[in-house]
Order: sequence, then structure tokens, then C-alpha cells
Amino acid sequence: MGAAVPKPGEGTITGVTGNWCTLSTDFGNVTVPYPVGTTPTVGDLWKLVWQGGGFAVAPMSTGSATITPPPNPGGGVSNHVDTFNAYDAGSYSSTYGSGWSNPQVLSQDHWQGAWFYGTKIADTVPATAVIQKVEIHVSIQSQSAGNPTFALHNYASKPGGAPSYGTSQSFPLAGGWLTLPNS
Repeated sequence: MGAAVPKPGEGTITGVTGNWCTLSTDFGNVTVPYPVGTTPTVGDLWKLVWQGGGFAVAPMSTGSATITPPPNPGGGVSNHVDTFNAYDAGSYSSTYGSGWSNPQVLSQDHWQGAWFYGTKIADTVPATAVIQKVEIHVSIQSQSAGNPTFALHNYASKPGGAPSYGTSQSFPLAGGWLTLPNS
């Protein structure tokens, strides 16, 4: 059985004591162990995994994470980058457990995984914006068969049944940032 509540997938290091680090996340502060031989630094963004308990596995970026606010309206066209963290994730199966029975994002036969962002994206990106690129940071925990397929969806949270998706694309995974189809 997975966790009954969603867990954060990343956090910013706020302190290090012994072999434990404290991270600030969208769900509050968490204190978890980190790998021997690594040195977490305050301000670094680290990936979190929750199999067998919480664990900080790898730095995703160094230095303080800063998000540039959107430009003021008017004055012409400008490029802008927004970063959104998922608040929930899961996998749907009509065969195994029937429904959203897995809290991890899986890409396998009989499983459709998805990340959910609430209304953060719709509340931030104006309807008139032209999306030039959509990227996702992937941390592979295991891969045993073909390449996973990625696609966009319009759900703020888990739908009541099987999800449907927009344009999809299969990727050979190496971990890190992937550029997705943006339609």
C-alpha cells in the first residue's frame, strides 16, 4: 500500500545535521537522510523519493531557486519562464486495483501515470500566452521494457475515471529534463 497522503517530490535544503537534511517543500518541512559521499548545501534543490521512507537522492540544482514573476501587462511581447511543482501524482489502472490505486507515476501496460498541478498553471499563465516549450524533470527509479510515453492533460486533480491525454510522444529515458509536445 502506498502513502495515504501525497508526498513532495523535491525540496530546498534548509539545514544539514549528521547524515540528515531538512528540506522546505510545498507540503512543509521534511527531514530525511541523504546519500553517503554527497554534501547537501543550504539553498540546493534536491529530489525526494518515498519508497521505504523518505530519502533525499540527488541535487536538481544548486543555489537559491528563484522564480521570475510574470511581466506587467501591456508593452508588447516578452518571453517568460514559469516553473510549477506537482502537488499530487498517481497511476490509474482498469486492470490492477481498478482506479487510482498507485501513488507513483508508472508507464507500463495497464497503467497510466500522471502528475497534477491544481489550478497553479491556469492561475499563472494567461489564456493568450503562446506556449513555446514544456519541459519535465524525470528521475528514473527503474526501467525494464520499452520507452515511456509522455503527454499533456487538462486535469487539476485526479479524475473519477481513466484519464485522457493530448498529443503524446515516446522518449528513451536518461533522466533529467525532457521537452514534451506542447499541444
